[in-house]
Amino acid sequence: MRFLSPVLLAVGAACLAFAYWGLKTPAGRRAYDEMAGIIPMAAGLLGVILCVAALALWLWRWFRAPM
Repeated sequence: MRFLSPVLLAVGAACLAFAYWGLKTPAGRRAYDEMAGIIPMAAGLLGVILCVAALALWLWRWFRAPM
């Protein structure tokens, strides 16, 4: 469980980077045009969810740690 939050954060950041590439760059817009554009949008949403989950897990571990 100690390595889960950094892994979630890394995968979430990768999803967000892919979403940025797919939605904001000319090459990404060419690769994902029309209805295929939902793939980068879904990756961006998944990236946000994973980053929030990593933060929540990290905070839970921080406050539950024995002093």
